[in-house]
Amino acid sequence: MMSAVSTNLHFHGMTIPPVCHQDEVFKTSIRPGDPPFEYRFRIPEDESPGLYWYHPHIHGFTKAPILGGASGALIVEGLERAKKAAAGLPERVFIIRDQDLMHPNAPPSKSEPVVPKFLVDRDGDATNTGTGFGKPAKDLSINYVPVPYPDYPPAVIQMRPGERQLWRVLNASAITYLNLAVLFNREPQPMELVAMDGVPMSHGDPTGTSVDPQTHLGVPPGARVEFIVTGPPEGQPGLLVTRTVDTGPGGENDPNRALATIVPSQSAPEPQSKLESSPEPLPAADKEWLGNVAPVRVRRLYFSEKLAVPNDPTNPDYSALNRTELCLASC
Repeated sequence: MMSAVSTNLHFHGMTIPPVCHQDEVFKTSIRPGDPPFEYRFRIPEDESPGLYWYHPHIHGFTKAPILGGASGALIVEGLERAKKAAAGLPERVFIIRDQDLMHPNAPPSKSEPVVPKFLVDRDGDATNTGTGFGKPAKDLSINYVPVPYPDYPPAVIQMRPGERQLWRVLNASAITYLNLAVLFNREPQPMELVAMDGVPMSHGDPTGTSVDPQTHLGVPPGARVEFIVTGPPEGQPGLLVTRTVDTGPGGENDPNRALATIVPSQSAPEPQSKLESSPEPLPAADKEWLGNVAPVRVRRLYFSEKLAVPNDPTNPDYSALNRTELCLASC
């Protein structure tokens, strides 16, 4: 039986068989009073190195436990074997979660512009304003430090001036989309992307020496990004922020807000772990790169939140359902 007091675990993105006592979530449902349930599995030795996570996965009841923080990060070590740029770097893990607003009735900060009329959806969450401002649908926290609406008092990250670190960031939110950026004096700084969703950015980089510099990174719920950050110079604090995400006419409001102040300090404590300095390279892939595999069949699916115009298939607002059915029938 699946209910609000049932639980189980899903090991997100990992190559674990979907069978009982491993990564099976359709029939596995542990309820209060049940005997202890043991998960027992082996992560494959060739699992891609990077950041993964686990969370409850009771269908229809997942949102509440995720909002309550029932999740965690899993790291498959060896990223430096795929991306030499990460070798020897101190590493930090940041888990960003959302939760119901701590101050739901508070007026917006006076520093924010006036936004259109405040609306809520059927779940009671603030709807997308399309402006980048206004009351968010959910508050955020970073490593359990809350950053609540309306003033968003940021957490604090200490780094030595100019120090390079590998940051592994998990968006363990239930509904909040992130658009991460690192700012010095309001100027976006490069975030040297080396992995996404547990996959090193190694295709086309056989030596593992390149990075993908970005000034912002979109991170939807459940996604993970791993990137190299260079700390601000002494005397110049920086900011880790999430920029606004336009979630469309049916989405919740994810406005601009700060997450953490980056404080440069010569006495900043070193992160607890550091990647290997002289790693042995990962063995070459024994399978063809998926991007080079010719598809045997192509299907096109169309999704839209716009109003349906059922009699005009060429109109962008044409019913998503009708267009999908037509495409599947032709395929």
